Formats: sequence, C-alpha cells, structure tokens
Amino acid sequence: MQNIEQAFRELLASDRKFVETLLLIENKDRQRVPFIYNPIQADADSTSTGMDIWVKPSQVGFSSERIAKRLKDTLTVPGTNTVLIAYEDFITERLLNKVNSYYNHLASLNIPGFPEIRHNSTYEKTFAFKVDGQIVSTSSIYIASARSYVAGRAETIHHLLCDEFAFWAPGAMERILVPALARIPPGGTCDIFSTPNGMNNDFYDMYMKAKEGKSVFKPHFYSWWQLPEYKIELGDSRVKAHIPETNDTDFATTSDEDRLILNHKLTYSQIRWRRWMIMQMESLKRQGETRTLFGQEFPEDDVTCFLATGDMYFDQMSIDRIANNSYPAPKSKENLLIWEEPIPGERYSVSIDPGQARITQTAITVVRFRKDTQGNVTAVYCARDAGLYPPETTAIKAINISNYYNRAEIVWEANSHGLAITELLKHRRPIYFRKDIISDKITLTPGWLTTSKNKDYMMHMVARYIPDIECYDIEVAHQLRNHRLVGDKIEVIGASDILMALAVALVTYESHPVKRGLVGVSGWQRW
Repeated sequence: MQNIEQAFRELLASDRKFVETLLLIENKDRQRVPFIYNPIQADADSTSTGMDIWVKPSQVGFSSERIAKRLKDTLTVPGTNTVLIAYEDFITERLLNKVNSYYNHLASLNIPGFPEIRHNSTYEKTFAFKVDGQIVSTSSIYIASARSYVAGRAETIHHLLCDEFAFWAPGAMERILVPALARIPPGGTCDIFSTPNGMNNDFYDMYMKAKEGKSVFKPHFYSWWQLPEYKIELGDSRVKAHIPETNDTDFATTSDEDRLILNHKLTYSQIRWRRWMIMQMESLKRQGETRTLFGQEFPEDDVTCFLATGDMYFDQMSIDRIANNSYPAPKSKENLLIWEEPIPGERYSVSIDPGQARITQTAITVVRFRKDTQGNVTAVYCARDAGLYPPETTAIKAINISNYYNRAEIVWEANSHGLAITELLKHRRPIYFRKDIISDKITLTPGWLTTSKNKDYMMHMVARYIPDIECYDIEVAHQLRNHRLVGDKIEVIGASDILMALAVALVTYESHPVKRGLVGVSGWQRW
C-alpha cells in the first residue's frame, strides 16, 4: 500500500507523467489508447510559463493536452477553479465531452480520495472532496462559449484556457478575457491558443506584442512538421491517384520546397504530404477566397501563417520571394542597416518618408537602379534606417548617407511632416526637383508631393518593380503584406513607412538624370 501511495505522489508531481500513465485518449482511428505525448504536446508541457500564447497547427491534440493538464490540477488540488472558453457552442460541447471522458476513466480506476461529481450541468462540473463522508472542499471546471460573453461563475480563476482565440467573436476580448484575467491570482495560469485566422483580430495583435517582448505572455509557435505523422510514404494510394509526380524516392521540388528541405530538414515523405494537403485544400477554396487555407491550418512560420492572399494588393509570390531570401543586414553604421556597400561609379537614390518628430517613425532607404542590355531597369535595395527622428536629425542622416553612396540624390516626401525636411535640404545638391506634369520639365520645387491623384500611380510603380527587385529586408515583405485591396481601394493595415520611402525612390527615378553638380563633401568616411 505504501508503494502505491508513493507511486501516486510521483504521478502528482509531474503533469505529463500523470496524463501518460492514467489517461486514455481517442486517436484519429477512433481507438482509445494511452495518452502518450506527441512532440508538440511534450514541448508545450516543458516550456509553458503559466502565461502563454500559442500559435499551432490544426489537429495536433493541443487542446487535449492543455485540458488534461489543467483538469489534473482541478481534480487533485481542492479549491481549484478552471475556466475553459471555446469560440462557439459546438466546440464547447466537444470540449465538454473530452472532460467527461477524462474524468470517467479516472473515476473507474478507484483512486483513493478521488473527488466525486457534485454538480453536473451542460457547462459546469463541480467536484467534491470528502473526508469520512463529509465534503471538505470543492473544485470546478466551467466551459463556456466566447459568443455567450460570460467568462465563468468562479470569483477566482486558477486556470484559464482560451481555445481557438483567433476565431472569437469581435468584442469578446474586452467582455470576457480582460475581466477573466483580473480574476487570476498569483500562481494562476492562462493559456491562449489558436490556429491563425488572419491579422485582423486580437489573437494576432497579442501574439505580436508577446513576440516583441511587450507582453506578460510568452509566445510559442509550432509548425506542422513537428508532428511526425504528417507524411506520405511511397506506396500510399494518394500518391499515384493525386500526386503521381512524387512517385519516386526523390522527385523534382519547387524552390519553396527546396527552402523547407534546406532550412528545416524536411523529408520527401513530408513534402508529399504537403503537396497532397495543399491540393486538397485548394479544391475547397471558393473563387475569390482570401485565406491561404494550408498556411493557416498548417503554419510554416509565424509571418505567412497570418496572411490572406486574395486581398493582397501586391503580388504574393514576389512578397514570398523577398521574405524567403531575407537575412539580417551584414553591416550597420549609426542605425543604417547595409545589405550592399556603395559600388564606385554606380548611381543611388536616398529616399525619405518623414515621420512626426518623436511620435511617428521616419524611414530612409537607399536604392540602386541597374539596366540590362535590353534597357530594362531593376531596383536593388541597398540599405535603410528607421527611427523616431526629428527633422534636423533626419536631414543630417540623409546627407551622410548620400555622401557615403557616391553623392546620391536625396528625395523626400514633401507632405506635412516633410515640409521641415524641405527647408533643411533645399540648398543641398543633388536633390530631387518636381516635374511639371504638363510640360514634363523640372521645376525649382524640391521634394516629392504625394497627392490623392498620384498615390495610385506610386503603388503601381512599386508593384511594377517588386517582382524583380533585389531586396533582403524582411521588413519590406512585412509592409508589402500590409497593403490590401478592398473593393477598388488600397487599405493599409499596419506599418508602411519603410515601403513608402522605397516607393518615393521608385516613383522619382529618372533614367536620364539632370546634371546638378557637386556641392561640398562631408560626413561619414568609408568603413
């Protein structure tokens, strides 16, 4: 008897050991089997801090592990209140069935002192702890739908689980999550987990804040290949029927697949599964559908998984190419990130999107233009600086960068915040002077003026250059993705300052620049 009690105490000391030893779970073949953690469940168990936000693929048993973990505490620590919130009533019922299955199996083991169900309703279960037949304490688990806008009846919430948070109804965070978090005492836990659902929701905002270190939550991301079962071996009936081009030990792969094989060591069996799932999901996609179904349900990184493609203004393949090829700038100087050093004799443009002093960010980019033998022009994104700079600092930086890049022409957006830049740089040479749109002649007015009439033209020029641009800055990809087509208008859903600085360079490029002479040289020395 003493050995049994000792063994049970060891189980109580480890959530994973308790679950894997005592619980059964239904697998995808509808068989009840011992609950052995898969790699994602094991990592979640070992890395959770108590305040966590998780981006996960579909069908990896994540809610099963989190519920089992918190239910174990509810059933073994008297006085524990657990609240589980799903995004809709149907999912609530499924999660309730999971709780019932776990509890009924544990109750069948005749564990001494195991709590009895005192209250059992559609949404709440109360467990009674008895000593000598008398109730000495209770614990409860409350399961609700985010659409009900009710967070639970317990005054104190020791464990809060927010299932598929990205799909919660608008307003649910303010009406459910905020008051529920206020009920969690020191030592309590909150797990927020979901598959992605685009950027326009609270889950995306909360995850990004956590990723930036601006949140009490720890961010976690899991890709689909972390689950070993996501693979298709040779001989599978799906290969010959639907993806016959993969019916070999190795087969021709796309550049996207090559990147996954190189960077993440994916096997051909995993690539087969990926092709099959993409094909299957694309067949379900309605015309005009905006969601990238595979990337949402089976994330590969925590940038593209949040994206919609059908409403992208810029070409998705071009954006992915930039993102996939991006890498940190190998050099920097005074916050200027440098991907390409100046090449003697080459022509550069230093372009500025001015911010509002120390309120909004100023962005400066360096772009080189090159021609091929047929006269086609492509852009090379060489460097960029961004920060909360006042006009005086911005002007100094622009002059120094211009001097460094072969006395590059400086161009800035001369709207509102840019008027101060105009005053500071009006005597600098070379700078960009506007053209008269009727005569096509250069005027004496410096700076590019963005108007409602030419904004579409600017975006068209960016779209024209993006497919061939040489760019390794991930921020450019991010900001390209922030531009969406809503009806016939462009809507910006996030930062755009770096992209706008680049746009100013692209829209003001002249294939045959006017000679303006050289006036003084000062600033940085080559390093």
